[in-house]
Amino acid sequence: REEEFDLVEAGFTELDGGKEGVGLLCAASTDEKFIETWGQERFDVGYRAYGIETIWGWGADIRPCAVYLRHCVLAVSKEGVDSRAKESFLDETFLADRETRLRDYLEASPHVLTTEPPASLVERYSG
Repeated sequence: REEEFDLVEAGFTELDGGKEGVGLLCAASTDEKFIETWGQERFDVGYRAYGIETIWGWGADIRPCAVYLRHCVLAVSKEGVDSRAKESFLDETFLADRETRLRDYLEASPHVLTTEPPASLVERYSG
């Protein structure tokens, strides 16, 4: 589903500090990697045809999609999710500028958590 991202192995330690392991992480990639993996035609049809010249070259001033970010915050806030996961998400996730913590962005942009998804995505993007 996230074809433009790079799936990489990353080490982890469980929240209780116990078990360590390796999992998959959905990481940023490059336009060149997308084209290498999926081909120039797929890039042209899926992006350039809509006036999008880059997937990854937007620079540091790009902001998260409010509907999707709200969905992520709702998901990590659900009952039964360890509160440390939410705290880690808010404090250890940064915007593209690599300086602004997600928590700080949400405090400065309260509209994000009140942005409802379009009717066609309510079920999918409501946490």
